Amino acid sequence: MQETLTHYIEGCQIIEKAKIKALENQTLNILEVGFGMGLGLMATLEELKRQEVSTPIYFLSMEIDQHLVEWTLAHWQIKLERKQQDGLDFYTGHLGPHTITILIGNARIALPLFLAQNPSWRADAIYQDGFSPRKNKILWTVEWFTLLREMSHATTILSTYSASNSIRKGLLLADWKVSQGIRFGLKRASTKATLHGESAADLLDLMMRSPTEPFYDKDCRPFGPENFQQRLIFQT
Repeated sequence: MQETLTHYIEGCQIIEKAKIKALENQTLNILEVGFGMGLGLMATLEELKRQEVSTPIYFLSMEIDQHLVEWTLAHWQIKLERKQQDGLDFYTGHLGPHTITILIGNARIALPLFLAQNPSWRADAIYQDGFSPRKNKILWTVEWFTLLREMSHATTILSTYSASNSIRKGLLLADWKVSQGIRFGLKRASTKATLHGESAADLLDLMMRSPTEPFYDKDCRPFGPENFQQRLIFQT
């Protein structure tokens, strides 16, 4: 939980952003890449409550394992309605003033479908918390970071625990500006990315000297029975 607070709530400046949204009478949109055991959602809600910030959030997450989502919702005693419509399988509902949506299945298919049906939705903050690049390259490629850029805006912050040169190079090639994220525990670094400003000069120098290559979709193995539809989405 503390790592979640450090990398995502603090890393994405959630409280500061929420206070600005309150002044503008707007909702704070958060995209979480990997719902897992629900720590991102619960840490966000608890910190907003602790800081006495009442700004409504739209928390959009995704998870390939439906059974994990069911377990997590039961564990946190969260009641969401499961829906299947227009090609999407998802859980959705409200927790007080907050809207929660969890997309089920392959995120590379589900997220573009969600955006096609909600074209005005833009992330104010992105918790890039997918399985490690070694286990799940498909959510760490240049093309994935390009999709995230396209659903963001000038003040969006993306934060991730990963500090690998391959991930940072992927972000750069997707036109994100990269800087050092907050250090947590024994881990030496993390990564923060924005669409404004400049990348950190020391990181650019480090990446220039590193032989590590970024990930592309072509580097990823076919992803289950959805592979044909997945290829069509990649081509568009």
